[in-house]
Amino acid sequence: MQVHVGEQFRAAKLKIKRANKHIAEIEARISLLPNEYAARIQVDPQTGNEFLEYGISQGSEHIGDLALMIGDAIHNLKCALDYAWIGALMKNTVTVPKKLHKFPFTLLVNFWNRRLRTEK
Repeated sequence: MQVHVGEQFRAAKLKIKRANKHIAEIEARISLLPNEYAARIQVDPQTGNEFLEYGISQGSEHIGDLALMIGDAIHNLKCALDYAWIGALMKNTVTVPKKLHKFPFTLLVNFWNRRLRTEK
């Protein structure tokens, strides 16, 4: 079954829209945290410098929910990259090699690692 290039980009936009909903939920949940966290002044034993330490109860229902919401948002954004990548390949090549069906993060990492080593 042939999928039209426009469908890939439409799917990418839908994934971004869904990720934005997750991000809005995350922001709303974070706004509830000031009522649950505690701050205290700590002293670094080595330097004597003071710093603020923030804590939140590990029993807070928000921690687990936030972790899931953040994971969902990241997953949707990564899927959007995959769809857009496949759409770009479909638009510019005759066939899309199976090994390129996912956005090539490793190619980018290798590219930037080489680039950073050569440019000083």
